[in-house]
Amino acid sequence: MTPAPPSERLLARRRRTLRIRQVVGGMAVAIFLALFATIYVQLAAGRDPALTASAAPKTTAVPVTTTQSTPKKSSTSQATSQSPSAVTTRQS
Repeated sequence: MTPAPPSERLLARRRRTLRIRQVVGGMAVAIFLALFATIYVQLAAGRDPALTASAAPKTTAVPVTTTQSTPKKSSTSQATSQSPSAVTTRQS
């Protein structure tokens, strides 16, 4: 037994759906290519915004202040170390 052929309304809906998908996909590709080409042309022409000499440097110097603390005497006879202890990690 063969299935009944789809009605005209169903065929029209499928055509409309296919057309909408094609238009949306084409527009997405066109927008992507336009943006990519714009960036590519700017970089090829040497107008890289990250490398402009006229831009002010973004790094600022932060003064480093150090404070020395006197080690507290502990009740045990272990010596205190001024250097940080080693950190070991294990990979699972």
